[in-house]
Amino acid sequence: MLKHDCPHPYHKSKQRAFIEKAVPIIVIVGLLLTFYLGRLSVRDVAEFVDEIDVLKTVSADLKTQNSKLTKQVDFLEGAKKIDQQARNDARNALSELHDKLSEAKEQIGFYQRVVSPETLVKGPYVHSVDVSSGDNGRLDLQIVVAQGSNNKRAVKGKLSVQVVGFQEGKEVSLPFKALVQEQVSAKLAFSFRYFQVLAADIALPVGFAPERIVVTLDPSSAKAKNTETKWLWQDVMKKEPA
Repeated sequence: MLKHDCPHPYHKSKQRAFIEKAVPIIVIVGLLLTFYLGRLSVRDVAEFVDEIDVLKTVSADLKTQNSKLTKQVDFLEGAKKIDQQARNDARNALSELHDKLSEAKEQIGFYQRVVSPETLVKGPYVHSVDVSSGDNGRLDLQIVVAQGSNNKRAVKGKLSVQVVGFQEGKEVSLPFKALVQEQVSAKLAFSFRYFQVLAADIALPVGFAPERIVVTLDPSSAKAKNTETKWLWQDVMKKEPA
């Protein structure tokens, strides 16, 4: 079918009139839509700006709170360290006081036996035995012998020392001569009126576990009797400071 173009002037004028009326309406509607969309975009931008301002304010508040909390944590950690240090210092001070008190009691007991005739032991006796760590894995042995003040004469004699312990599951008794490297006498000689401190440098064999130390006092006087005194090793071995 052939397309029919109406050449009649009447129809063409009607089309022109319709177009002329429709164009302004279309333009107006387009302008209104553009204005409305513009208003929407402006409102959205304003809302975003407001939200950004609110978020900035919240962020600033959170930073302030975080700073305060960080300071509080630092303060608490510092206080905790100070408290722990104070506890350690107090514990060390108590330990030192306990050691000094024990040492003072020991010295008081020693001088009471030396000075007070009513409490003294007849004849010479071994007052104390101490062992402490020395150089190169060796041990410092210190023995104090004494007698009462009513004994005006000096006493002489010798001490024999034995360390009893276990090695390879068997009980072993080591004499003094086996504990020293130097060529010395098997006994320690003493000569004093009131008291005397005897010292020696000793070493224990590898793998030997000491249990006790035995000290025998052998005065040269025929009237004085031999006395044997035993100490547990853990009681005579001085502990290293912490």
